Amino acid sequence: MFHLQKMAHLTTSITGHPVMLVAIAYVGLTLGTTSKLFEREHFMTARSSTCRQLVLVMFDVKLKNVKKNSLSTAGEKFANKILIPLYKDNPTKMKVIISVPDFTLKDFIVAVLSQLKATGNPDIIQKIGFDISWESKLTESGEKEKALRDLGVSPYHAWLSSGITNWSPKKYLDELSSQVKYRDNGNYFSKVYAWSVDKKSTAKTYLEMGLDGLIMNFPGRMNEAIAEINKKKGQTMRLATLDDDPFELIK
Repeated sequence: MFHLQKMAHLTTSITGHPVMLVAIAYVGLTLGTTSKLFEREHFMTARSSTCRQLVLVMFDVKLKNVKKNSLSTAGEKFANKILIPLYKDNPTKMKVIISVPDFTLKDFIVAVLSQLKATGNPDIIQKIGFDISWESKLTESGEKEKALRDLGVSPYHAWLSSGITNWSPKKYLDELSSQVKYRDNGNYFSKVYAWSVDKKSTAKTYLEMGLDGLIMNFPGRMNEAIAEINKKKGQTMRLATLDDDPFELIK
């Protein structure tokens, strides 16, 4: 059901605008009925020093090959094979973001949460959050909030995002600005991030807008952007640690 598609861009993200940044690992998972069952020992082991140091892991879950009537099963297996072993084997404050393409795949989200409750792991629910990365119908932040609330996603355990900014970085400025405003005026979404960014200049623009995170193929350019912003504006952006909470709304 699961196989590792890629462990690409070591990403850099902000936790709490505009002062804390967190380095996260991005993992793309392709889920499909024809894929070989993804075994957890091929992913992150509890003995991995890298795993113990991670602040946040984002699972970019690919579900296009999963039939609608199999989404619940996929969600249950994701909880059983990925999330539960990850936390049982790793006594850490590390958090997880599960990025799902759109709301037609909502049964997957419901199943993940239900399975964690059914297996006696409500503590893991407090360590995970969700992002809808490519929704074409419910485009307004308020619509996304209502839909996620209806699925049982708790306040602040939800992020907003806009993507493919490498292709057209200016195209998403208004959308991202609107999301930042909705985050600040609301009490549901804790963070706003953009994907994927390569240019330092784009990173600076987005950070100065108040974004909480950027997925970058070249994290070093994010560090350069942070340094320039701090020097210019006298701010104190920094990489977050395990003591920082990516599900806290900082106003």
